[in-house]
Amino acid sequence: MSADKPPSAAPIGLASTVKALGISQDVFHADKHLEERRTKIVATLGPASIPKIRDLIFAGVNVFRLNFSHVTDPESQRPIIDTIRRESASLGLPIRCNTFAPNPSIQLVPGESVRFLYSSEPGTDGVITTSISQIVGVIEIGHRILLNDGSLKLVVTERVSKDEVICKVVVGGELKAKKGINVPDMAIAMPALTEKDGKDAHFMYRMRLDYVALSFVQRPQDVQDLLNLFEVCKKEEAEALAAGKPLFESGVPADDLEEEWRPHIIAKIETPHSLDIIDEIIHIADGIMVARGDLGVECTLEQVPLIQKTLIRKTNAVDKPVITATQMLESMINCPVPTRAEVSDVANAVFDGTDAVMLSAECATGDFPLETVAMMSSICRNAEAGARLLNKGTSMQFLHTASLMRLSLRHLRPPLPIIAVTPTASIYRRLALFYGIHPVLSNGLKIATASGSVSKLRRHEPEIPVVPQQNHYDGNEPIITPRLRNSDAILALTEKDILESPSAKKTSLVLGDAVCYCAGFHGPFPGLSNTIKMSIFGDAMRSERAQLNWSQSLSRLSLGARLNSLGDRLNKEA
Repeated sequence: MSADKPPSAAPIGLASTVKALGISQDVFHADKHLEERRTKIVATLGPASIPKIRDLIFAGVNVFRLNFSHVTDPESQRPIIDTIRRESASLGLPIRCNTFAPNPSIQLVPGESVRFLYSSEPGTDGVITTSISQIVGVIEIGHRILLNDGSLKLVVTERVSKDEVICKVVVGGELKAKKGINVPDMAIAMPALTEKDGKDAHFMYRMRLDYVALSFVQRPQDVQDLLNLFEVCKKEEAEALAAGKPLFESGVPADDLEEEWRPHIIAKIETPHSLDIIDEIIHIADGIMVARGDLGVECTLEQVPLIQKTLIRKTNAVDKPVITATQMLESMINCPVPTRAEVSDVANAVFDGTDAVMLSAECATGDFPLETVAMMSSICRNAEAGARLLNKGTSMQFLHTASLMRLSLRHLRPPLPIIAVTPTASIYRRLALFYGIHPVLSNGLKIATASGSVSKLRRHEPEIPVVPQQNHYDGNEPIITPRLRNSDAILALTEKDILESPSAKKTSLVLGDAVCYCAGFHGPFPGLSNTIKMSIFGDAMRSERAQLNWSQSLSRLSLGARLNSLGDRLNKEA
């Protein structure tokens, strides 16, 4: 113990680090910037976290992931989906071993032999089964079989039949049910969508889930197969509707979806074969997930950091979301605090440019799901603040009103948050995955046409007059109703919706702040802007209220003049 250290010394935090580095704290504005986090958190639901969904939302989860690999009946997930309906759901479809009977796991002993076979039945002691026939059917003697993210290792020593091989245990341990299988010595000639996956995907479409994470993507066709399946789902619904049949009740109103809605596909990159054609996969998918667990098994561990950085940069370059996943805070499964290396790992993913970081077993089956989410959120906030310190950001907020806010602003990652305003609930939910985006669901854009349809707005329908309602001022902000459905009135309504939304509180946006509005509607090129406006937040509301009051005053003056004229005429006639 150092005798000259004050016994009540404060812990070294970010503010003291800033001072030690000689950086002006005026640049940092710690109190304001640490309130909001731009990197999004994806949390996998499981036995430990399903009862705590509400608490996890408050702790900082932006997107929930449901793992359908452990689900035999998709309908069993409906109550969970209903609970998190307002949040985006990201689902994974991995390839795994079956369950075990009569025990929930088996013990693999180094040097002993085990049977590995294709079967729908549970495995037993000395027998591992999988429902994926392509793995067992084409594997060769000498090939490695890695289980549970590579923590267990088998080597094929003998083929018994088309559906069974004998393996020697090289690295042993406990093997639990539904753990992942990797065969790094071969490219498995199988589609990413299994028969079960197809049934699950139908359910996901009918439930109007926002994202589907497709496992084992090795080629663009794997993503195209799922896109084709969603087209079949769309056609089936159209035929049912034409025949007067009731549609599957998802709980999501039809007008909450954009015109060409479908679940967006996140391609999980977890094999070296997908890396050879990664540009084509990124092009066809809606986003990617860097599945580092399987990448570390299929490739070598020392290659994973470079692969992670390359995948993030490539996906950033085409302005699509990227999720970094697997073992980010692994030690927090059983411990309330992470290791220093894990903290650095999460922070470096933020520095790399990831849109979201994902928790798996830490949240699904761990002992401290809430603490893990809170820790992940804190790490991300501090990493973002550190990046802003190095970049010495400016002081302007960015607001964007568009049908699909993805291009330009988000790609540039400005130093202050982006508030994305949309009239469509499905886009509002989907934006929860994007870095730095604070979505706002606004009626300001929805009322721009008589039917409230954004698609009609894109077809340049004429503006429809609106009868003004009573207006009042509560002493803090003007409450307005549009005179006409024009850009000024819509902007005023949008400001009001932003002010009343949680996003304004998260970003510390208040009346009087300097803002930059970017807006526009481009059918062929969604996300582009044809309007850029520098303004003071709240000016549109005040201006609209003033114009309404002036218009009403003119109307009263006009009425008074007409009455006076009528009185003069009556007097003359009398």
